[in-house]
Amino acid sequence: EVLAMDTKADIALLGKEITVPVQEKIPVFNYPVGDSEELEWGSFVYMMGFPLGYAMITRGIVSDPNRIKKGSFLIDAIFNQGFSGGPVIAVRDGVPNFEMVGMVRSSAALNNYFLSPENTDNLSEINFNEPYTGNIKVESVKDIQYGITFSVTTRALRDFYRANRDKIIGKGYDLDGFFGIQKQ
Repeated sequence: EVLAMDTKADIALLGKEITVPVQEKIPVFNYPVGDSEELEWGSFVYMMGFPLGYAMITRGIVSDPNRIKKGSFLIDAIFNQGFSGGPVIAVRDGVPNFEMVGMVRSSAALNNYFLSPENTDNLSEINFNEPYTGNIKVESVKDIQYGITFSVTTRALRDFYRANRDKIIGKGYDLDGFFGIQKQ
C-alpha cells in the first residue's frame, strides 16, 4: 500500500500488512538517520539495494553534496535497477558507527532514439541487404550513465515524513523514532 507519495521529490513510503503469523523476526534497519548536509566533497558512502533480486552493497564517493538545496546529492557509485529506494549509509567516527544519510534515487541516463520496423514479429522476412520499404516506428532506449547516481537527502526524507505524518500514523505506521522526532 502506498502510504504517502511526493512525485516531485521522487519519494514514496510503502506499507505492508502482514496477515499470517510471522515465524521469524522481521529485520529492522537499526541505524540512526544522520544529517546528509554534513557530507562533503569526497565523503565515502555505501548504497544498499536489490538489483535483479540480489541483496547487494556498493560504495561511492559523494560529489556536489548540496547540489539542490536540501534535496539531492551525487554519488559516483555504480547504479543498477534495484538500488532505487535503498539507503545511502555513511560512517561517522569509524566502524561500526553507520548512519543513513540519504536514499538512492536514480542514475543519469540518456535517451537514444532509433527507427525500427513497425512489425518485428518476423524479422527473418526482412532482407537486410536491400533498403527497407515497410512501415517504421521510433523507439527509445535508455543508456545508463554508470557512475552518476542521484540521492535524496535525509532532510528531504524528514520533511516528507513530517508533511505526511498524520496520514501515515493514521494508517498504523509510526516512524517518529526512526526520524528522531520527539513525541509531543
